[in-house]
Amino acid sequence: MLYYRIPHNLMEVNSGLSESRRVVQACESCKKGKRKCDGAQPACSLCLRLDRECYYSEQPARRKRIFVDKEYVESLVRENTELRRKIDALTAATSARHGGRATASFPEGPDRGGLDEVATDTASSTWDKVAEHAPTSSALGTQSAIDELTSMTWKLTIGTEGEPSFLGPSGGISFPGVTVDAPLAREPDLSHTSCETEPTRCDVTDAAVEDQLIEYFMQHVASYYGFLDPRELRQMGNLCNEEDIRFYRQAACIAGSCYSPVAEGQAIGNKLADLAQRAAVVQCASRPRELTVLSLSVLAWRELSLGQENMGWMYISMAAALAVHLGLHVLFLAESSDNHRVTESFTRRPISLKVFWSYFLVERMATTDLGRHCNLAWGRVGSPVYSGFLRDNASIEEVAFAYQCELWHLHDIHMDQIYAFKPQKNDVSRRSQLLANAHEALISFYDRLDARLHLPLAGPENSSLPSRSVMYLHMSYYNSSLLIHRPFLRQADEKQQEVRSHESINAQMATQSVREAAKAFAQLVRLHHRRIGDFRQAPPFLIQHLLTAGIMFLSQATAAVKQGAGRRPCNDLKECLAALEEMQESWPLKAHRAIDALRQIAYRWSVVWALPMHLSHALTTRAFPLHHDTLHKA
Repeated sequence: MLYYRIPHNLMEVNSGLSESRRVVQACESCKKGKRKCDGAQPACSLCLRLDRECYYSEQPARRKRIFVDKEYVESLVRENTELRRKIDALTAATSARHGGRATASFPEGPDRGGLDEVATDTASSTWDKVAEHAPTSSALGTQSAIDELTSMTWKLTIGTEGEPSFLGPSGGISFPGVTVDAPLAREPDLSHTSCETEPTRCDVTDAAVEDQLIEYFMQHVASYYGFLDPRELRQMGNLCNEEDIRFYRQAACIAGSCYSPVAEGQAIGNKLADLAQRAAVVQCASRPRELTVLSLSVLAWRELSLGQENMGWMYISMAAALAVHLGLHVLFLAESSDNHRVTESFTRRPISLKVFWSYFLVERMATTDLGRHCNLAWGRVGSPVYSGFLRDNASIEEVAFAYQCELWHLHDIHMDQIYAFKPQKNDVSRRSQLLANAHEALISFYDRLDARLHLPLAGPENSSLPSRSVMYLHMSYYNSSLLIHRPFLRQADEKQQEVRSHESINAQMATQSVREAAKAFAQLVRLHHRRIGDFRQAPPFLIQHLLTAGIMFLSQATAAVKQGAGRRPCNDLKECLAALEEMQESWPLKAHRAIDALRQIAYRWSVVWALPMHLSHALTTRAFPLHHDTLHKA
């Protein structure tokens, strides 16, 4: 082994230099030897002792400068200060309302947001006492959130003019403690007298404008709901005449105007909507045909999308009555041995089945959004599913539409039994059977999806873009899973030992299904933002999907407060809120109501920290307060 002897004088030099302060510039010899230099001029001490050349660079090396965005840092400081001030004000207000008991609902911590775990036994006991003795309307914790999440409340919303509106629990707007804007009641424009002479004539004088509105209709509306192309209606033959075609073109222009980027196009749509109110009655009275059902469905879609629920529900009810009158709900109902007759009937009337399922899809989405029962009960539907009659060369949009109809039919069957007015009358075995049947039906539906409808949540960025219709089908599937399993999240009371075992199994199954569905839905929203883009042109039925998922993420956030589950629910919630804000440009009222409902629920559960900064400000009092009369709460 070799040993190297270090000169004693060199050790003294290094030890002496190590105690000196940092110099501004070192000589080049010390830099190369990586020695400590005292920076003396013209020669440093180390070079003099070692008798070597000492020289300094004329341009000293500059340190790499770290640039700090001072404006961004200052904005973060301001936001943090503002948030702390608002939390203090909210805590003080809550404490004043409940006699000082609510002060423990915000655990002390660096961010004061409720994410820090309570470290001491005293703080934990204080938390438990507050959760135990606080009133139900302001209670915190996972159990209180689940109790409200699983409650079934039907309400009559009283508008500013005293008009009532019936809402159910599936839409999310009738959530306990939530007060939202009343539905719009559009005032008709009576200045147009042309409707008195020709009530069904489309009042678009410019053919180019009409073609453009129809193009918007086909691009943004028709593909999702299976609506027919107004420019190719001659193929229906004797199933429609010129008046039917004119009325349907008018309805298509009205729906297409919702996506018009100019104000003139939307104004034309409003004028045509006023004319369509009278024309609809004339069409139903004098010329009831399949195309009239489709026209009424298009008009209902437009009114409901704009938040004008009164007229929208009238249109969809008229379409349901006319569909039953024409026998579209049992269009191919025949004896099983008479297959030739069924095939011949379908060959002779190939459009009627698609017309029925287009109406059916609009109505089922509307009833889920409003929380109401269907005009045409699921037990009365005798027409075959549209997916069984798809051609081999069918487009991906048509395939997605067919399975979308089948999904919503399956959804309606189980929702009608689960979301009953008096679900407590169902015994434990009945409830377990309902959950098992619904769960199995959803899994079976997903397993038999067409191979073209498979949508991997993870894949290379250079892969083909997913179809919007396919992605929205998957979103509807997970939304259905959330709504169907949600009422079973609550477990039975400890005292009911005989019931608890069954209810516990149901709650475990429902919890796992809801967790997986919510996670998959959030992944789909991220995939949409990453691969397709924003939600500005998305169909309005996604607003209800985003609201349902957002409520589940808020419920998970209440669990994160006590269990330290992290910020994943917050990130998922922010994705849904970002999509709702993007859709607010096209559907301002419905998207605003959904955002407002999520904010109110966040305040009700004291998880305001889960909201984005710009939505966490205090709720304002409306100029016209609305009153909600609870009809039934299960």
